[in-house]
Amino acid sequence: MAKLSYVLFVTMLCGFSVNAGIPGGPRPITDEIELAKLTDNITTHLDRFGVQGTNFELVKLHSATVQVVAGVLYETLIEVMEKQNRVNCTMTMWEKAWENVIKVNVECGDEKRKYEWSTDVQPIQPIAFGGFTKLTENGIKYVEKQLTHSFGEMAKIHSKFIYNLKSVVSGSQQPVAGTHYMVTIEVGYGDNETKTCQADMIETLAKILRVKIECGEEIYEIETPSPQ
Repeated sequence: MAKLSYVLFVTMLCGFSVNAGIPGGPRPITDEIELAKLTDNITTHLDRFGVQGTNFELVKLHSATVQVVAGVLYETLIEVMEKQNRVNCTMTMWEKAWENVIKVNVECGDEKRKYEWSTDVQPIQPIAFGGFTKLTENGIKYVEKQLTHSFGEMAKIHSKFIYNLKSVVSGSQQPVAGTHYMVTIEVGYGDNETKTCQADMIETLAKILRVKIECGEEIYEIETPSPQ
């Protein structure tokens, strides 16, 4: 009985770790595609301050780190235009996917002027949700990278999955406590055969990928950690 309880405990612990993410120290973000995606998110977050009467325009993302801490914490050093002046600011974004919570804090200039907003206090206009927007060139590259990883993992568990990703033709994305992508893709198989398929991908804030590929009547699904 004691041995069975131990096995059940380990099984539950492993399941919790996969779904919640493993806490750790800050990781510098250096991948160009990941930085481009983060830059797009920062721009969107900064636009939200316009509702409060403070207008920021992102000039440059200098550096960024990400850390899993009961959610996902991004810490960035950015340069912005504020009232026609260039200033350096630190910007932190804490995202808790399972509670649909986002908190953004910005400190600017030598005097550390503070600005903040949160879905806790602005539930009517949460930045975590909205309609689909067309993927940018950087967005397409990012999706191609994530789907290439998913295709490799898919082939390991689905014996009938014979496809390899050639390109993302077009697509759109939607913020949903993470990011939801719907794209049209071109895949290869057999002797230089190709076909057009649809891919539905959700990347959670805890960096879990949920991918569904539809090629005609064939449907394949997989869930994996996002590639680093």
